[in-house]
Amino acid sequence: MADQGFLRVSGSDGDAPRVVTLSYNDQEMVLSGAREPSEWVAMSALRIRRDEGGQLVLGRRGARRWSLHLSGSAARNVRTMLPPAERRLTRLRRWAFRNPKLIGIAIAAPFFLVDHIPGRWLVPLTTPALAERLDQGVVTAVRRGHCNWPQGQRALDALVRRLEPDSVHVPRIVALPGNSFVVSAIPHNRILVYNSALTEAEPEVLAALVAHEIAHIRRGDVVRAIGRGEDSNYLWRLFAGPDEQELAESEYSAAEEGAADTDAIRMMRAAHITLTPAAAFFGRIDEANVAGRYWAQDYAAIHPGLPRRALAWTDAAVGVTPVAFDRDQIDSLFNLCAYRSAGRVKSPI
Repeated sequence: MADQGFLRVSGSDGDAPRVVTLSYNDQEMVLSGAREPSEWVAMSALRIRRDEGGQLVLGRRGARRWSLHLSGSAARNVRTMLPPAERRLTRLRRWAFRNPKLIGIAIAAPFFLVDHIPGRWLVPLTTPALAERLDQGVVTAVRRGHCNWPQGQRALDALVRRLEPDSVHVPRIVALPGNSFVVSAIPHNRILVYNSALTEAEPEVLAALVAHEIAHIRRGDVVRAIGRGEDSNYLWRLFAGPDEQELAESEYSAAEEGAADTDAIRMMRAAHITLTPAAAFFGRIDEANVAGRYWAQDYAAIHPGLPRRALAWTDAAVGVTPVAFDRDQIDSLFNLCAYRSAGRVKSPI
């Protein structure tokens, strides 16, 4: 049986089709041209790429650029000798049946990546909207249970404005009940202060801790620290949904901690707030670490600060006026979590 068709091989002879004579049976097809040598093709290697009634386009397994265009009787004759064109899903199923190991790898690969990609690799790809999800569950819980005594909140807000008088986007600060000593920045320009930091630390110490967190926010350290702290859990925390029970783990580098302390000292001095109480506070943390005692360890674990931190703050304390809050503000901070507002108060975050 002999017919004619047009053979096109992309990338050769300017893609111009050439007329070939077809000789074929149920086993093989021979394509003969006027000047080119004959080409033998097994019928089992041919596939129908496109079937448009009177027009038939064949492809050849292993040759993506090869196509044979038939029409009329040639198309009708060859069509009867080839299986119908397969849908892509059918081809995928057949491939999956022949390659079960590859299918298993393809299914397991996303879970492997979620469990093993270091968070620091993904931090540059984390948009502000995604970063909010890192602690979105905690923020949701905070909005339901934050300390809402207005006088105390105004004192905290006044402190932030005093430390950053020229800032357009002032960090939002909120107090939480509980015995934790944590003062920590979280994504999206927020700072959390727990009740122990309000009631057990001197006001100037609280000012120093808040200034340190403001510095981390301004330097863009917060998401980077979470990337290190969460490590391979970072991607899972980013997409799996909010966790209302705990903050994301943070791990600040020595360089970030040193820069944040330096900026905090500068802010404190500009605001005319003494550094001496903060130096003593950091000294007590150092002593507790050496002795193995628990004292403000939850803060020290997150923010180790400058090397020889207490000495650095002591050296910087000379000549600074010791005023952080007035007496009424100090009372308001101490009682911020002790009283609940009678009316509904909007959460600062």
